[in-house]
Amino acid sequence: MITVSGIFGLLLLLLATNANDRQQFPRHLEVASETEFDDFQMVAPLFVIMTAGVVNCCAGAGAVMFGVEDPAEVMGYALKMLFVDGVDQLVSIYLVIWCHMTSVGYGVLALAWSACIFGLPPFFATTFAMQAEMRGASTPMKVVNFCGLIADLFSIAAMAVIELATQEEDLLPGWLKVLDYVWSIASIIAEVCVLMSPGKGQSVLSVAQSALAVVIGKSSV
Repeated sequence: MITVSGIFGLLLLLLATNANDRQQFPRHLEVASETEFDDFQMVAPLFVIMTAGVVNCCAGAGAVMFGVEDPAEVMGYALKMLFVDGVDQLVSIYLVIWCHMTSVGYGVLALAWSACIFGLPPFFATTFAMQAEMRGASTPMKVVNFCGLIADLFSIAAMAVIELATQEEDLLPGWLKVLDYVWSIASIIAEVCVLMSPGKGQSVLSVAQSALAVVIGKSSV
């Protein structure tokens, strides 16, 4: 509850910041070429994200072939990383690139970067979390999904600020808007299912405390 209220409080603050930025830095988005992605901006993130997802699926398939306690669970996490988390993180990267190509204000840019900062490290750490899961420790996987949940909230908040604090119609490309909303919601549903799953894992509260301890420990170094 504290995290959700904090996110909404930050959203309101960034709405005001974004409106102020818009007045100081008027945008010129009438020219379509200003907001078009070039080939490198489209292909490079796709290559990195999909490579990580495919490698993780291959690792999961290998673990299933050599025998694990719950092969369906292992492959489920691998497929979730490839088809849900992979697309979700790819869209978050595209959102950051788009924010840098336009003068949307520092509020939206901060939210978009926060989504990547909270989302990409756990995404790449999913492979190690799966290895811990196969050894009987489910806490790393839950921490990864908790951080992904926070990243999705930041991503949706960025989209909300863009929709509420901009006057131009269809400022965000339609394909990016649809992908961000659909995959963020799908990712949130999947992450909540992992966090609430019964069995060997800890409670959601203890997972949240572990994740916050990791974040605070990194920021204090």
